[in-house]
Amino acid sequence: IRGNTLGKLKRSFKENVIKSMIEMIDPSFEYHPYQYISSKEFKKSQFIKSWSSYNGEDHFKGIYKGIGLEFSEIHISQKSDKTNITVFKGPFYIIKTPEPFLGRTTVVRDYAEKLLGKFGRRLQKLNFTRDKLLHINNHDFERHFAVYSDNEDEAKAILNPMIISFLIAEQIKAKQVFFGFSGYSIYFGIFNSRNY
Repeated sequence: IRGNTLGKLKRSFKENVIKSMIEMIDPSFEYHPYQYISSKEFKKSQFIKSWSSYNGEDHFKGIYKGIGLEFSEIHISQKSDKTNITVFKGPFYIIKTPEPFLGRTTVVRDYAEKLLGKFGRRLQKLNFTRDKLLHINNHDFERHFAVYSDNEDEAKAILNPMIISFLIAEQIKAKQVFFGFSGYSIYFGIFNSRNY
């Protein structure tokens, strides 16, 4: 009974309080408590290639200072034997840019180098499912992340010291951080397992 009551309170809070607050702050923003970023849009980020279950909640969409912004909670799991393993759970953001990027860049958690050192780095270079593995001249950053891109010059120009410091700080706080850009979109996801 207690769980059912809490669920009703949460639904009421989302449907009434949060929606009203968003409309007061910016009427152009849409809030749909039981919708989420589509799996088609998420797939464009190339953070996770496949899954057995994809759902979410708390979908926000609007324009802020001329920039299109969309985000929601996403929960992705992959079936392994008889169990479902959570591969991502947390907020996922899409920022629309007025001009397209020249290439595609994906920044993901670096498990291979973390576990296997230089040998892991060599294995990453043999990853045929992603673009070219880039070397970023920042030891702390490379301890946490692997960067794949089909446009090295653009990737290194955008991954400037400010962006690198931000991603490292976020990675320390969360289980995983994803960052990438392609076409007219910037993608950012934080795996933190919390449900707001």
